[in-house]
Amino acid sequence: MFTKETEERTLFSRRDIVKQGVLASGAGVLAIAGLASCGPLEKSGGEKEGASGEDAGWDEEYDVLVVGSGCGLYAALVAAQEGASVCVIEKASLLGGTTALSGNMCWVPNNRHMEEEGIEEASPSQILSYLVAADAYCDARPEILEHFVAHARDTFSYLEDDIQLPMGIRMSLPLRGDYYDLPGALPQGRSMDFLDSEGKPAGNKTIEKLILPKIQEKGVVTKTETTLRSLIIDEDGTVIGLTAKGKGNKTIRLKGKKAVILASGGFDWNESMVNAYLRGPLFSSVGVDSNTGDGHRAALEIGAICRTAGECRPLSLTMRRATRRSATGEPIGPSPIRYWLTRRDGASPTKRPRIRHAIPRSMLTIPQRAAI
Repeated sequence: MFTKETEERTLFSRRDIVKQGVLASGAGVLAIAGLASCGPLEKSGGEKEGASGEDAGWDEEYDVLVVGSGCGLYAALVAAQEGASVCVIEKASLLGGTTALSGNMCWVPNNRHMEEEGIEEASPSQILSYLVAADAYCDARPEILEHFVAHARDTFSYLEDDIQLPMGIRMSLPLRGDYYDLPGALPQGRSMDFLDSEGKPAGNKTIEKLILPKIQEKGVVTKTETTLRSLIIDEDGTVIGLTAKGKGNKTIRLKGKKAVILASGGFDWNESMVNAYLRGPLFSSVGVDSNTGDGHRAALEIGAICRTAGECRPLSLTMRRATRRSATGEPIGPSPIRYWLTRRDGASPTKRPRIRHAIPRSMLTIPQRAAI
């Protein structure tokens, strides 16, 4: 059973990671903010070096290290744009992570394109109320939501103006409106896409067509098949680098002179972490299979506290796997698993978000682990 005692023992929050001198990057864009160097909590692992790092014997040194090449690529872009030397390490053989499989649509309240299209935005307090209501079954810190509402417009304007990543509002279905049918929602305006050279939404080609060329243009170093092993801290507890297992099973030590950013995805392919933190079994995941919690583990080893690891957004699903066929009908291999939320009678599900999310919300009221 996932008891209160277990929860307290494995609490984890961004604030606690930042105290270690490390930033856990979700959106990645604001990841170059100054990192606190407060004294750490009691440590249970990691590697320790002298305060100056002189004893480390670094293989390579960069201003910024990024672990993970999904959302982490956006952090790398911003760092490089601001003049930092950057290295991205990626566990898989290809760059992009789960982000490369996603639609790369962004939810940006009060973006400047709303004015261009004549769409009236709600007040900051109404936007915040919507976020708080949508986050009712998670536990985002109020100050993080407030910061997002205050700076989302400028952040994405920076991506467009400084990094030259064109964006536009999604004006047609699907998903042009806010996902949740809650007070403060809008029917359109906040959903934004990165645009390709023809002015069309780049979707799951965003990483390949837009981001990777920018990464190469700005001289960001990328290392694939390189797995994070541990974070290196100095005698004050500040993260100053990391060790990783690279190609040929070679251990490398990398120094991050200004920041180390953790953007290594979730732990959905780590069975032991899934069993430890989630309230019910995980039958499958849409994330890439390199999401094994490497960043979580490394942070925990230096004393981070796991606070929201058990808070996910599940869906009640049936799974169907079809066989792809050529034009002449010969099977050419299995298609990706597709998921449908189905009614008990087998009919098509409703598309109304309020109904679609009633099931996962009710799941999260279950007080202990159960087979869902």
